[in-house]
Amino acid sequence: MAREYVGILRLKSRRKKLQVYFIDNDYYFGARSTVYGDFDDGERFAYFSKAVMAALYFLDFKPDILHCHDWQAAMTPVYLRALYHDWCPQTKLVFTIHNVSIRAGPMRRSSTIFSACRMNTVRA
Repeated sequence: MAREYVGILRLKSRRKKLQVYFIDNDYYFGARSTVYGDFDDGERFAYFSKAVMAALYFLDFKPDILHCHDWQAAMTPVYLRALYHDWCPQTKLVFTIHNVSIRAGPMRRSSTIFSACRMNTVRA
């Protein structure tokens, strides 16, 4: 993965109590006809996960909890622990999986990955 531009777009509510940040990159996310299902999904979402951590670092925002959802954000906990742990060692991780019944097979094999990221698996 080459060095790519990371744009950060911030939207604030009128009373400035809520802020939402978006990751921008035309190469990976612009002019696509679908959200996922392209040949480069692995690279695009690895980029997204790394860009999220780079944006948090750039903004000096150390979250108490980082909530990642589904496989598209699955590399975020890995980058947090491997590259940013010294910067925000207290950040806790929550990882949810949409429709886990369909992904039950891969989930059985992923316990090693969760373990390496110091994450416990809980089925609801």
